[in-house]
Amino acid sequence: ETLKEGWDQVYPEGSHEVTLPTSIVYGIERYSGDVYGVDVLAGTSWLEFEMPTPPGANSASPNGLAYNPENGYLYYTDYQLGTTPDTLYFWDGTAQGVAGQIAAGTVACGDIDNGKYYYIPSNTDDLYEVTFNPDGTIDTDTKLDDISDDVQRWTFDGDIAVKGGV
Repeated sequence: ETLKEGWDQVYPEGSHEVTLPTSIVYGIERYSGDVYGVDVLAGTSWLEFEMPTPPGANSASPNGLAYNPENGYLYYTDYQLGTTPDTLYFWDGTAQGVAGQIAAGTVACGDIDNGKYYYIPSNTDDLYEVTFNPDGTIDTDTKLDDISDDVQRWTFDGDIAVKGGV
């Protein structure tokens, strides 16, 4: 059964497995901001790049890390360390670029689906969608929804993951 291009779901001998199109995940090291790649199947990790300044680093910045498979860029923000609202940066594999300033707040969580960056600003439950120009900079930044009319706004200070679209 095919779930999404590159993802396969199988049920060998009564178990449930999902095979991923890649086994690589990325994470930001707290306080240094350095970005590491991890191959979860091979059990290996490596320093992908040292975080330039800006955005700098503290216990929460940079934040909103997301990988865009369409251009191979890693996106992240200067969570409460630079501009307000945050600036969205990208790493193109060799250098940091500035995608632009986001529309609202500081990014509590972010993810990418179909080449679009989705984020929820801190202390809100508002979902935004960012589209990109071919050079990786912000094209549009649109508020899609106030998910619960701010009833749950304090419970969204964590990460989001996109599954099969939004």
